[in-house]
Amino acid sequence: MSELRCFIPGEPKPKGSKRAFVVKGKPVLVEANKDVKSWQLLIAEALNEYRDSSWPWKLPIEVSLLFRLARPKSVKRRWPHVKPDIDKLARTVLDALVNAGIIQDDAQVVILNLQKRYSSAPGVEIEMLERAEILREEIKQEPEPIADEHMKAIYDPAGDDYRVELWLQLEDAPAEDVPIHVLVFREFPQ
Repeated sequence: MSELRCFIPGEPKPKGSKRAFVVKGKPVLVEANKDVKSWQLLIAEALNEYRDSSWPWKLPIEVSLLFRLARPKSVKRRWPHVKPDIDKLARTVLDALVNAGIIQDDAQVVILNLQKRYSSAPGVEIEMLERAEILREEIKQEPEPIADEHMKAIYDPAGDDYRVELWLQLEDAPAEDVPIHVLVFREFPQ
């Protein structure tokens, strides 16, 4: 199953803001936050212990990130509704997932759930699931008609595949419908 759950300790760093300089008449862009590269490297190294043969994932992916931020001693508020921006924190982690070789491109992320909270144990909780796995779970629960009442998508756990069946009621057939065409897929078609 293409699924990954882990916690990476450390102080999450945002990515996205750049500073520009002119060197020998040419513009040069650098990250405004100098700690971004070391944070991405830490994430990539920590993820190596989860490495398996399914990497890099190629299907659409759902990613949930929970950023645990250290609460400054002077802060009494419950939520960290101040900088760093949550989207910039996510950008750092998504780029690290590409650098670690887990995914080919962060454009594969079709669902992105983000949270940030104060915690005494700073870091990021990462939960990833290939979207095909979500489809498989939905179909396992209860087959439902897809295109119309004569088509059904069914997950077959024995063969670990899907089949789409076209059903028709024939005039001289018994009262129940009979399948006239069956398509089988190892992965759900996109």
